[in-house]
Amino acid sequence: MRKEFSAGAVIYYRDEHDGSLEYLILHYGTSHWDFPKGKLEAGESNEDAALREIEEETGLKVTLDEGFEHKLYYKFRGRDGDLVNKQVAFFTALASTKEIVLSVEHTESKWVRYEEARQLLTYDNAVNLLDMAHAFITRLHGI
Repeated sequence: MRKEFSAGAVIYYRDEHDGSLEYLILHYGTSHWDFPKGKLEAGESNEDAALREIEEETGLKVTLDEGFEHKLYYKFRGRDGDLVNKQVAFFTALASTKEIVLSVEHTESKWVRYEEARQLLTYDNAVNLLDMAHAFITRLHGI
């Protein structure tokens, strides 16, 4: 079984007027909604990979929050049919703008409130990640 390591983030935008939060979710070509993430390059840290992937997939330069890192583990079949054991490190990241330049990997992006994000996310592990991230972010910002 092959191992694969990726990193990404639950990206949020905080409205400067009312303090409300919106989360960025991406529609992948395989018709699922998820957070931006991608494979680590040789010698790259989880944090560096997350920042690079976010910029490549969305055009955003974000600030990673200190104190939140959650790893997801799952298995899937690669394009070659081999079983892949995947580990993805997720952070929370604050965006200073909602202007997205979407990569060709994705068909759509949405900034949505917490409840709508929970409804749109395709996989249970992404919903659970959002729940943990939302709790962390609201504590961090005293919301």
